[in-house]
Amino acid sequence: MRRALILGPGGLQGAYGGGVVATLGYKLGCDFFDSVYACSAGAYTASYFLSSQPEMVEKIWRECVHSELLIRWKNLFKKGQPILELFYLNNVLRSKNFLLNTEALLHSRTSFELVATDFETGYPQYFSPRTKDEFFLQVRASAAVPFFHPFVVMGGRRYVDGVFSDPFPIQKAIADGHDEIIIVCNKSEINFSSTDFLILSLLAQGSRNRRHIVNTLWEMRRIKRLIESCRISIRVIAPSQDSVIRWNFDSAKIRINRLVDLGIQDALTFLG
Repeated sequence: MRRALILGPGGLQGAYGGGVVATLGYKLGCDFFDSVYACSAGAYTASYFLSSQPEMVEKIWRECVHSELLIRWKNLFKKGQPILELFYLNNVLRSKNFLLNTEALLHSRTSFELVATDFETGYPQYFSPRTKDEFFLQVRASAAVPFFHPFVVMGGRRYVDGVFSDPFPIQKAIADGHDEIIIVCNKSEINFSSTDFLILSLLAQGSRNRRHIVNTLWEMRRIKRLIESCRISIRVIAPSQDSVIRWNFDSAKIRINRLVDLGIQDALTFLG
């Protein structure tokens, strides 16, 4: 049996996924899965999972993204300074106290698929990093929300957050031959609300193929039907309580930590 883990987007609501994935790492280990697919917040969480550092998954979410560490609204008035500081986050992964074991990540038996969106075409691109430099570029591309962070250029093309093209790559995981899929969703519903749809559509304004992006976002409203119609085993881990995070960029430390705790609790319940 081939198993896949899919880690969805969610901004700072990804703290929930951090708690879930840390627990899966402690209890199952990354080798339990044949593949991990991730984008946006899930991409950073997945990196520590695949390097067999579940303790760092929890530590990063609890200590490194609150207040103005990651979301810097004051940069709205500073030319050339991103609001979403992914450069800072990449440096955290390189730092002594939170050092990501990139060698373990790159040589993991579990394949790693990072989802980013080609901003010109609106179509997804799936990256599997082969080198340390590739990883740090690709993980940033996977989480680069337009307006909040600059495009990431690779091979002469501009890439942005995978949320705009394939936030939950279920069909890709099925096509890759997996018999069982576990999805970690950072919201109680595995779809986009009307508000999510509107905000993401506005952020996609600059794309030459915005129509395709909007259609993709609209199709997300039918993702539950896709899961129900699949003949393979697909299980979803999602918050059992209403999120304490008010929106994707709510950076209050106390609420982020409570969401990590909820992720841990729900993962333990899922594992039985």
